[in-house]
Amino acid sequence: MKMYNLNGRANQRIQIIEEQNSYEFRFRTFNGMLFADVTVNGVDVAKSVRCCPYSLIVPYRHMERKGNFFFSSESGEYPSYKDFGNGCKLFYISYEELDGMRTRWEKLHG
Repeated sequence: MKMYNLNGRANQRIQIIEEQNSYEFRFRTFNGMLFADVTVNGVDVAKSVRCCPYSLIVPYRHMERKGNFFFSSESGEYPSYKDFGNGCKLFYISYEELDGMRTRWEKLHG
């Protein structure tokens, strides 16, 4: 897993390259809620995805064998630009890490 720091601005764009895939996120705040537009390898895959703590941002059908991103929040609150760099952090999780988590989940709950 890898952590990315975001600026404490309400609206921003960030491009991240991981495992030969290019991800572009456009984060926007509306009525105190954080939303993301997502582009993967130059293809728009999602518009106005609500960012929730510990929820994957890139829609599942676009992951294939790619990784994904999620926000963590020390307080358990929804992600907010006001907390970027403090209690709210953006993480990349590789496909292998996700697959390992799924396998463990299935063993425990299968």
